[in-house]
Amino acid sequence: MSTKTVGPVRSAGILQQNRVFLDFFWDLAKPDQEVRLKAIEDLIQYLKANNKANELEYTFKRLVDGLAHSREAARPGFSLALGQVLNAFEDVTLQSTLNRIKQKHNLQTVKKNLIRNALFGNFFGVLALQQSGRLSKEPQVVLGCVQLLQSLSQHRQHLRDLPNKTMVDILNEISEEVFEEVLLSALQADLAAAFRTPEQLQLLLVALQRFPQTLKPQKLKKLLGSSTIINTDNIPKLTQMLNTAAQSSKKDHVLPAVALDLLKLSLKEGSFQLFWNHAIVKGMLKEQQGPAHYLCFRLLGSSLPYLSIAQLKEVLRGEVMKHYGEHVVSAQKPDRFKLAPEMEVYVSDFLQGCQDPDKQLAVMVSFSSLTNQGYPVVPSVWRVVQHLQPVALQQYVAWLKKMFLQPQQDELLDISTHKQKGNQEGKQQFVFFHAFFTTKKPSADIPETNNKLSVPLDDGTRGVLINSFFGLLLSMHHMPLAEEVGEGASVNSKRVLGVTADGTMWIYHLVQYAQVLLKQPKHVECSQPFSPEQRQAWDSMLESVANLKKKAKKESTAENSAFQQLFLLVGMHLFKAPEELLDIMKDLQSCVDKAQEKKAKKKKKQTAAQQEEEPEWVEVMVDILLSLLSQPSRHIRQVCKTVFSSICPNVTPAALNAILDVLDPEKDDEENSAVVITDDTKSLKKEDEDDEEMEVRFYGHLSTFAVNVVSTNHICDRPG
Repeated sequence: MSTKTVGPVRSAGILQQNRVFLDFFWDLAKPDQEVRLKAIEDLIQYLKANNKANELEYTFKRLVDGLAHSREAARPGFSLALGQVLNAFEDVTLQSTLNRIKQKHNLQTVKKNLIRNALFGNFFGVLALQQSGRLSKEPQVVLGCVQLLQSLSQHRQHLRDLPNKTMVDILNEISEEVFEEVLLSALQADLAAAFRTPEQLQLLLVALQRFPQTLKPQKLKKLLGSSTIINTDNIPKLTQMLNTAAQSSKKDHVLPAVALDLLKLSLKEGSFQLFWNHAIVKGMLKEQQGPAHYLCFRLLGSSLPYLSIAQLKEVLRGEVMKHYGEHVVSAQKPDRFKLAPEMEVYVSDFLQGCQDPDKQLAVMVSFSSLTNQGYPVVPSVWRVVQHLQPVALQQYVAWLKKMFLQPQQDELLDISTHKQKGNQEGKQQFVFFHAFFTTKKPSADIPETNNKLSVPLDDGTRGVLINSFFGLLLSMHHMPLAEEVGEGASVNSKRVLGVTADGTMWIYHLVQYAQVLLKQPKHVECSQPFSPEQRQAWDSMLESVANLKKKAKKESTAENSAFQQLFLLVGMHLFKAPEELLDIMKDLQSCVDKAQEKKAKKKKKQTAAQQEEEPEWVEVMVDILLSLLSQPSRHIRQVCKTVFSSICPNVTPAALNAILDVLDPEKDDEENSAVVITDDTKSLKKEDEDDEEMEVRFYGHLSTFAVNVVSTNHICDRPG
């Protein structure tokens, strides 16, 4: 392609010749976008109509000079004009224009006080070449532009991530052949340093999308040391990149492109679960509320078109959805940033572009199931419904009717704000205090002491209050474990109970509060004061729980959680029946000691005889569970059931025998029985209906335990 060459042009001559021609360049520098676009259109029409070489040469000179204009608002106008002129006059090569740009804005020769202008001059010059629409036709110019952008990317204090973003745009325009033959060698270092900045990672992700035949797993292995981007080793790096991208784009209120590209890649590589659960849920959501959380919410909305029905149900009942609900509820104040309007756009766009009624229904049901203490989080009149397919609309209406007539609480994803959670804990503390303590003197550290009862509680009223407290505690045991929801547990799957949103047991918070009260004898008094032996048992329980929590940080196990639950439960019941529970507390402590001894002995060689002599920790646990089940407490039974379900995989034949012995009506070996039940007539008749119901429940729990053990461990024959 030839290049028009013209001799030196005298600006004064052109100035005298045509004032209208020069006015175009003045208009290009004006801040009004409409004026700029009109000036570009008129300039091109003028140049084509007059067809004068000196005017075309002058045009290129003025436009290249304007790329580094002292007024920042003027530079984009000159860049756009240069790109459009290059598009209109294809006989002017891009290479000659690139040379002119590099010569005019040479970073080596420019004065120090003009270095920033020169940087932008080079950048807007490359941008003009890209906007010409001709870049893909001249591979060597592509290489020159990329190399220039690479040198500009070192000046982040001025250009930020603009050079890298432009390189990404260039990759989206060229063919795989040009990339492989011309650019791959030049971009080798940038691609290998993909985890250095979000922009470099984005460059690699776009290259993977556009040129999969060139960047095969073997090539990735050479570049990064692994054949995949999303793997366990890279999760911390990816989380860091996402967090950096979130902070960089917080003023723009947009989802960084690198986040959505990573999600698409995870679907392609088959690593979506790993990416979502570890990089997003366990990574970004662990950051402070703000840009990191907003990135998660925007990614949730943007991901809807790319996920399968199973994946949609998983993420829309997960931890990101819960945090989004908390954000919506907490952002009601006028001065708070609200992301709900953005989410409505995401859902509306998805429903409008989705032709699958099952996916539409899954999304609508999931968002409608997001509630705050039973109240829907999304608007009751949601405009996105207009985009539903007729079949999906009918099914959605049927679901709404069903939920109205027969509410299914377990199908809802109910959330509470931090303030609401604090109110729940405050209610528990209030009931606990008045059930077991009385005020001696007000204390600023104990709000409940600031208001005394006008009439002291009698024993009967206190008994009712104590039962109400354990009923309240029982209700808290029905709250789902936050981590389970985060992992996408199905609606009908078994859930661990009694845990707050941060993974701490509700009962543990109350135990801490009880300890505060016990340390304030000058201000409060326990209705049934602990004896020295009982107080020692309480302190021993606290110490054991603290040790178990330390071990849980290193490795969380079913054994650890089971012992924590039982320690805390028995500790709380010390306030209700200290004499009865004291022996159980000692047995529980013995159980923990035996379990620790067993672990220590595993490190040493043991003979078969030694192994037979030492009982498994789970056998001792089963004995304690059976003993606890004999107590007249629904709360104890619920916790025992929960604990037992967590240790079912560990139950040994001997432990199962202990359960079956209690269930066997012909067994009458009271010495070996974990629970002694006196029945002189052997007919299970009781004088009191409550006792009869209690016994039926007792045997029902044992039967359930036995079935769970058999199904979990595949034990078909009773040993022995």
